[in-house]
Amino acid sequence: MEFFHKDSINIKPLVEFGIHGHFPIFETNWLEEFNQTVRSKRKLNGNEKSKVKKLLARLATHRSLSKQKVVFSSMSPQEQTLVTRALFSMIEDKIMDKGTTIH
Repeated sequence: MEFFHKDSINIKPLVEFGIHGHFPIFETNWLEEFNQTVRSKRKLNGNEKSKVKKLLARLATHRSLSKQKVVFSSMSPQEQTLVTRALFSMIEDKIMDKGTTIH
């Protein structure tokens, strides 16, 4: 992935959980709100990508999901949106890499 190496040991579990529909660092109500407000498929621009790298590095410094959830919840709403878009993009790429067809 262009913003973070997708095989990072501490981000990889978030991507793997996401593939199976489980998002442990997101609150359910926040995720529903995110889904309603961010409907654009616009890719992240250069400034956003560099910011996401820093934000994901902050998450990656913690190994436990509970600590990552605390770090995520301490981010500003704009930062949370960027991280969520990046994680969803990583999850989508991982699913597409598997080569399974969806009917």
